[in-house]
Amino acid sequence: MTGAPRAIASVQFATACRISEVLGLRLRYKLPGSSLVLSDLHLDERAPTIEITLKGGRRDTSNLTPRAVDALKRWLQESTEARRRVTGAARDMVFLDWDYDAVYQAYGEAARNAGLPTGRSHILRHSRAVQLLREGVPIAQLSQMLHHRSVETTAKIYVPLAPVHLQEYMRPEW
Repeated sequence: MTGAPRAIASVQFATACRISEVLGLRLRYKLPGSSLVLSDLHLDERAPTIEITLKGGRRDTSNLTPRAVDALKRWLQESTEARRRVTGAARDMVFLDWDYDAVYQAYGEAARNAGLPTGRSHILRHSRAVQLLREGVPIAQLSQMLHHRSVETTAKIYVPLAPVHLQEYMRPEW
């Protein structure tokens, strides 16, 4: 994968964000009633982050890996010319006019090329969550990273997929 799909996949895997959260990233925007221009990207910080809009409209921050930062910077550089041609609100979006269908198609093609049965973007979120659990990230921290409203949601989904030693932390009612 190259271009936008590579950057989208890198950000999605690094942050375990939903695809809607990644596609909703804004390169620049103004706060209502203000002339201040802001961005959802904070790539040159000591600890690079993105600000995302979650389900329900809440806003939160997710940390980026160096690989995701590199992929984003590469995409922003590659998309400079395309950004000049795009009009309207899409111009200010990090991934311009990329939508779920375009991502689904790009991921599907990449999966087929790799001999995999599916190319759904949500698999990156689940894969990252399981990887982090296997690396020993506590379920409460994983829940925060996934922006779940409760740790019970995270536990129900991911603890059965995690190493056996984590299953002792599950409550029977989960």
